[in-house]
Amino acid sequence: AEQAIRYTTIFLTKVMPLNILPSTYEATSALSAVMINMIAFVIASISLYDLTIFILKRESLKNNLDAIANGDHSKVTQQKDETHHLLAKTAAQLFCVNPAGVFFTAAYSESVFAMLTFSGHAIAARGKFYHCQLQKETMEEQGLKKGHGRIRWWWAKFYWIASTALWMLASYTRSNGTFSSIWWLLIGVSKCISCIIANRRAIERKGTISVAIDCLSSLVFCGALALLVAYPVYYHDGRGYNFHCVKPMQRPI
Repeated sequence: AEQAIRYTTIFLTKVMPLNILPSTYEATSALSAVMINMIAFVIASISLYDLTIFILKRESLKNNLDAIANGDHSKVTQQKDETHHLLAKTAAQLFCVNPAGVFFTAAYSESVFAMLTFSGHAIAARGKFYHCQLQKETMEEQGLKKGHGRIRWWWAKFYWIASTALWMLASYTRSNGTFSSIWWLLIGVSKCISCIIANRRAIERKGTISVAIDCLSSLVFCGALALLVAYPVYYHDGRGYNFHCVKPMQRPI
């Protein structure tokens, strides 16, 4: 965050007339920090709006998939886009006017942290929604092999890359970003439970080896992503310890 403020300050002094900027470098740095935080606050609000919409859409689609799987087509409902947008808009508005909003416009790290965290979850929500769409119809029926559909297919398969990268940056911004690693652990556990439930009959007929391998691979994969999300805090603490607590002659090169 400090580097972003410094570079933004240098950029402002290069491109803006000096007579409209604050008279000192410190004041210009404070202006840069407020500008960065306000932009990050807007992006965080948009990300929360997007996140809420795709969570609601996925829930509606998942209910329809369950109804179709159970043969009860009477419970299949149309997507209520207007309701989804209204709820998402309300969530974003409440976030914007919450009592702690002053911290999101001042020179703190909350705005950047919220932007990175919400953006990661918004990307994950989109990926989960597109994955449900893939379950509902084939790629050919959805046109997922070309155009925007192909982008959705890649998003459904590889959303975890962008989400993990954003959450790593969030952890580097604020230490409580490591809580996002718990999300990956919960996903790994839920995949194991879903795998066991879906393969109960196969376990009774063929044994547990194949199911155990699937469960173990899910746990290892999600556990590795959780470690990546938490790693920036370990790196930051280790760097601080080497800088402040280790004698200069003992510091690693």
